[in-house]
Amino acid sequence: MRHRVERIFENLDEDVDAIYIRNSTEPIIDKTFFYVTGIRSGLFESSTVLMFPGGDMEVIVPPLEETSAKGYGLDLTVVPRRAEIGEHLQIMLKGCERIGINSPEVSYAAVMDLQKALPKTKLVDVSKAVMQARLVKDETEIEQIRKACRIVSKVARKIPEFLDQGMRETDVAAEINHRMQLYGALEPSFTTISSFGKNSAEPHYTAGNKKLKQGQFALFDYGARVGRYVSDMTRTFVCGKPEPKMKRMYDVVLEAQRIGIDMMVEGSNGKDVHKAVEDHINATEFKGRFIHSTGHSIGLSVHDGGVIHSLIDQPLKDGMIFTVEPGVYLPGYGGVRIEDNVVVRKGKPEILTPAPRSKLISV
Repeated sequence: MRHRVERIFENLDEDVDAIYIRNSTEPIIDKTFFYVTGIRSGLFESSTVLMFPGGDMEVIVPPLEETSAKGYGLDLTVVPRRAEIGEHLQIMLKGCERIGINSPEVSYAAVMDLQKALPKTKLVDVSKAVMQARLVKDETEIEQIRKACRIVSKVARKIPEFLDQGMRETDVAAEINHRMQLYGALEPSFTTISSFGKNSAEPHYTAGNKKLKQGQFALFDYGARVGRYVSDMTRTFVCGKPEPKMKRMYDVVLEAQRIGIDMMVEGSNGKDVHKAVEDHINATEFKGRFIHSTGHSIGLSVHDGGVIHSLIDQPLKDGMIFTVEPGVYLPGYGGVRIEDNVVVRKGKPEILTPAPRSKLISV
């Protein structure tokens, strides 16, 4: 993974002598640890990566993670006790005057360990360089995400077969999660959203005991994790015959998504994508009912650093992967969201989640 370390250093705004990536305990685990090491299994609490200009790195782990870390060709050091990490940092970082830290992902205690070991060293926030490096995926990463997307797409095709009137939201969430793992996922990549009726107007609703009734929307937002990489997809259905208003909501969102996806090419800017999507929705009777960003990057995390919104300058580059997920939400009535995972390419965007979405499907 030397080239990934090099990419981080290439993106730096100011030079540093080394970069310190440190995990604490779950959930304070910096996914950058896995980005640069390529390690596919294990938790790696209390583990550290030291990265140096030119691509060299050292991985420091407790005995608990030694077996999981072997086999990746890493310069590996096993440190039995936390107290000994400071001594090792003094040796490995001797002479370093400026050390980079990924500030959003490191704990205060981990920073204190570093400062105690090297009190005269200046700490520099390198989180921007880390994010920029992780935003552009290499083909190995894209293939892992593609596998995760195939799983959620396969589940989406099965939903009309098992979704039925009278099912509870939690029933469907459990079935979706089960099928994702049955089809090869390690686990869901986030808590599955399963919402019926008026609950579908709440974008981050999860799942409750509400039963599906005739004439209600059924919205499902879920993702699969394959190895360390994730997918994130949303499909909206209707139980029975939809009202004309439901069809109109769906068609407006579908066209907004088409507009957004077509713009996901190198050279575009995410803020322009969002504006075009939002302008389309606001030109309809659903003005003001698109209440979130058009999308976010995915990768090792479901929200991997980049956002598509009119307030954020986000140049699009080949290899970036974003969700494109416009929605219309009418409180007390219901909501529609259609979400796909899209690779930014130089010519034509690549959709990784090909499950049907061209019309509102009734169950």
